[in-house]
Amino acid sequence: MTKYILAIDVGGTKIHLGLMRIDAADGSSSALRSQGSGAVQLVDELRIPASQYRSLGAFIVHWTQAVCARPAAAGFQLPDAIAAIAIGAAGPVRNQYCQLTNLSWAIDARSLGREIRESRSQLRTASAEAGKLCDQLAGLPTERICVMNDLEAIGFAIAALEDEISAGAASGSKDNRLSPSTDARYFTVRHGSATDSGSAGNAAILAPGTGLGEAILFSSSADGRLSPSASEGSHASFAPTTAIEIELLNFLLTRFPHVSFERVAGGRDGFRNILDFMVASGRLNAAQELVVNCRDVVDCGPPVLSAAEAGHPEAEAVLALYLQILGSEAGNLALKSLSKRGLWLAGGIPPRILPWLTGERKLPGDRGFLGAMTAKGRFHDLLATIPVRVLTDSGAALRGAALGAYLRMR
Repeated sequence: MTKYILAIDVGGTKIHLGLMRIDAADGSSSALRSQGSGAVQLVDELRIPASQYRSLGAFIVHWTQAVCARPAAAGFQLPDAIAAIAIGAAGPVRNQYCQLTNLSWAIDARSLGREIRESRSQLRTASAEAGKLCDQLAGLPTERICVMNDLEAIGFAIAALEDEISAGAASGSKDNRLSPSTDARYFTVRHGSATDSGSAGNAAILAPGTGLGEAILFSSSADGRLSPSASEGSHASFAPTTAIEIELLNFLLTRFPHVSFERVAGGRDGFRNILDFMVASGRLNAAQELVVNCRDVVDCGPPVLSAAEAGHPEAEAVLALYLQILGSEAGNLALKSLSKRGLWLAGGIPPRILPWLTGERKLPGDRGFLGAMTAKGRFHDLLATIPVRVLTDSGAALRGAALGAYLRMR
């Protein structure tokens, strides 16, 4: 049985839309799970900065215009019907409503149809085919518009990957299948304990991108399959573990009444706040090139990472503190979720910092991400057995949103 779902990943700075085709052998949830992530295929996609649109409905209308304007020679054909809209949104979701944390938008399943109609009515020109597609999407009942947290969406994709990993371990296959050269969807930073490989247990996701996302995947059934649950744990209070982190906290308390982990480990706020702290504390000079380059930049993460990749000492100092804090929160999350099955790093930043995550590249005075993760006193040895993987599949959020929506429709 084939269904088409319009999946949308709405982050703090970008929107990623994908038309997904789901092929389940008999249309059941169990058949879909047994087929794994291969049952969900990307048919069409569009990425665009969120700031270009005033609402999600306006963006959807833009996609309908773009997809219907393609020549038939492009080999793309719209399906007769789209069964649902699945939205992964970067913020807390309550009753199919989400006010995004790092974007001014609100997403409401109950009013999305109206947004689509209003945005379409404001177009000067629109093809008949695009108008028909807009009408079909605007007419979907509320129960066919699925709004979930973006990390929950990623969790559905990771749950499918974990099923594949467990199946490989159970059949005795070598773990070299986790190499990026053999499976570009993920990269293993650290393999877990051989005795726990493929066993049942929870997993967790830590996702530094524009912000910092977290989710837990609970092992809730006898067969060990995982069910994702959204979390806003990154907004819990930042807990410094070293003298320099205590200094950082005291500095940030002059800026914010509450300092969360997202303030120091999110991509946009984290690098900015750490850089400003290091200048204010005299560890960096305000005249240094990196500081000057970041002065008028909203998100200084990209220039810091580019400079660190080039070996600039000032950028390496910022990255070292950032990784120490990120690793500490990874350990916190792993303990709170008891994620023996694995800790996954998602979001835009981990693929860029792989050499430092693995320890292939060292930073001055840095105990490393894994060192900070396991620095939990009596629970060091337990944390050292937990697999750590980086999700490198850029389409995971779309695939997961579509999977989640399909499973909820059953």
